[in-house]
Amino acid sequence: MSEFTLFTPLDETKVFRDPIHGYIHVNNALIYALICTPTFQRLRRIKQLGATYTVYSTAEHSRFSHSLGVYEIARRVVHENKYVAQSLTEEEKIYVQIAALLHDIGHGPFSHVFESLTHTSHEMMTQNLLVQPSDIHDLLESAQHGLGLTIASLITHKYPKPLCWQLVSSQLDCDRMDYLLRDAYFTGTKYGEFDLERILRTIRVANDTLVVKQSGIYAVENYLMARFHMFWQVYYHVNIRCFESMLVAWNKRVMMVETTDRLVMDYHHLIQNPTDLSSYLMADDATLISLFKILKDHDDPIIRDLSNRLLNRNLFHEIYLHDTTMEALKDQLKDNGYDPTYYLLDDTPMTTATRPYQSKGKQKINIITNDGKIKEITEVSSIMKALADSKTQSEPCHFIPR
Repeated sequence: MSEFTLFTPLDETKVFRDPIHGYIHVNNALIYALICTPTFQRLRRIKQLGATYTVYSTAEHSRFSHSLGVYEIARRVVHENKYVAQSLTEEEKIYVQIAALLHDIGHGPFSHVFESLTHTSHEMMTQNLLVQPSDIHDLLESAQHGLGLTIASLITHKYPKPLCWQLVSSQLDCDRMDYLLRDAYFTGTKYGEFDLERILRTIRVANDTLVVKQSGIYAVENYLMARFHMFWQVYYHVNIRCFESMLVAWNKRVMMVETTDRLVMDYHHLIQNPTDLSSYLMADDATLISLFKILKDHDDPIIRDLSNRLLNRNLFHEIYLHDTTMEALKDQLKDNGYDPTYYLLDDTPMTTATRPYQSKGKQKINIITNDGKIKEITEVSSIMKALADSKTQSEPCHFIPR
């Protein structure tokens, strides 16, 4: 059992140096203890942007540093913005900071692509770690009974006061504000930059929900456009999509072979039983990279080839069907000794995920106008209205060996 409660302060403030926020400040004993758990420390070994380092060579930052950054923005909002501070109880301020800190603890190796391998979302795994026996759950429960469920309710948008979960997970939240700035910095791009300070200053509260002062609308537009550009220029870069498609094909083949290798057997168990927390928490980016190394000399030629390609970044290239036909592609691959099952990879175009803003649903962004009226952002921003209605999507393509 811990020796502190929800509000126990540290003897002195702990700080983490950070290139985005300068310093990240922790003065709460429970929050610092959560950071020190093995489950949270595991995030050091998971890259924030998965396979993006194969395109942007400096994109090596981790889920750990991002999670600390989200926490820092949340800490600032609940204490420095007087409208938010007055609208939350002292307990809720701690809840928001904990949820911001822990929102990504359920991520697996190579982040989002791992979800497609296990058919299990990182959000569900985060909930499991909060409500099932784990070092995180046990620590939360020791500080306040039912705290794991409370934090999970913020992450799943079930907490009764919308302001609390909006700060953690919405279309204008601490998570997106940190990852846009952080990802732009570490990829060396400018697309994700926006005026964080202006947004934090113009946040207001109406009916227990987050709204933005009308004078802050331009900063919000800039933030939304930054997200839009980051998706198309960074997150959905064609070579990143190719690496992830190759990883899915590699996984399909690896799961078909019988093995006595301990690491491969453990991987089989992980993919087949993703909700086994003890197995899941042992997996990180190094797990898959170690498998690439082990399997690059495998007897199976497909496993051997794909492992080498993934390890050494020998990627496929994109091809568009308006240049050929599916049957012609398959025949070409077979003639060159490639099985189309593993060497003709479909790239599904992205649509709604890449829109800068969606004006429907409970996560919409509201603006409080100068005359006190609450309006959804597309009612007062012609730019966002046009973009929310846009149908932008990538052209369908396939990936094949060069």
